[in-house]
Amino acid sequence: MTAVYDVTILLSVALLVIIITVFVLSVTLLGRALESARVAAKEAHQKEKENLVNSLTQLEQRLKAAEQKGDLIEDIKRQIEEHEKERKAIEKKAKTALRDFELLKVRGCVLYPGVLLLFASALATGARLIDSTTDTAIFTFDLSGIALAIWALWLLSAATLLGGLFRIYEVLEVIEKVAVTGGEAQFQKQVEALKMALYQHEEGKRPVLEFEFIDNQLPFTLKPGIEGEVRYHVRLTQGDVAHNTEVWFYAPKGFDFTGKDTWHQEEDFVPSRALTCKEVIATMLRGIWQRRTLKIKPPTEEDEYLLSYRLFCEGFQSDRMEFKVKVAK
Repeated sequence: MTAVYDVTILLSVALLVIIITVFVLSVTLLGRALESARVAAKEAHQKEKENLVNSLTQLEQRLKAAEQKGDLIEDIKRQIEEHEKERKAIEKKAKTALRDFELLKVRGCVLYPGVLLLFASALATGARLIDSTTDTAIFTFDLSGIALAIWALWLLSAATLLGGLFRIYEVLEVIEKVAVTGGEAQFQKQVEALKMALYQHEEGKRPVLEFEFIDNQLPFTLKPGIEGEVRYHVRLTQGDVAHNTEVWFYAPKGFDFTGKDTWHQEEDFVPSRALTCKEVIATMLRGIWQRRTLKIKPPTEEDEYLLSYRLFCEGFQSDRMEFKVKVAK
């Protein structure tokens, strides 16, 4: 019987060493995975709960409307009951996830199984000491008080040993689950980071154009019915090359872009039927200004008018930017 006590004690001590090792490994190797899994589980639970609450709200509104109209409401009630069961299942799932993460903390991973294993070792040691100091033969079905005490101590020791072993098994099971979930979450984060890096790289290569007027103070002042010039330049501020570069100008009724092919926009354009022309610059290299001159013939009526321009090239188009032209003598 001494060998049985020794095996119980040795198993308890060995498992004590194992739980310390398991805890250290779980903290050092699964720290990031645990956090990723915890966040993913929390987000999934929150999303499921929000969707369910929205569904329940809609069904309750339908139920009230049906009761007011006197319609059949059995189907709606059945759907509400199903959603209520689903809500309880989500809550149970959340509690299970919370318990899993508690198992990997010091209390769940070390303290609880450690106490059980120490208790098992102490009980087995007590049974061994009592057995070694008496002549009781417990395997001969001796029902004396000492024999029953020895049996009780050893059985209690074995039960606590199994309890500690089962707790270690639960911790290892959670570690396996967290490692898989956390690994998937970490892989997804790496994929998203790679996508973002590729997107930023492509955005850095995408051409961006810049437009500036030269030597003129806004608003431009032109004499009624007399042609004037507006000078401007365009450059490439991002990207290496801009292909098929064009600058479009828009003007209200009464204006004319001298020397340019012009056309009118649709009725729903602002301003309606705006006169339009374009300046083709074709290919541009980064950092080199392309200077151009636009000849504008204003209407004969004195006023302040809004004109606009827009930049185009392959992979880029700007917003329509407005500028003022004052027609006065």
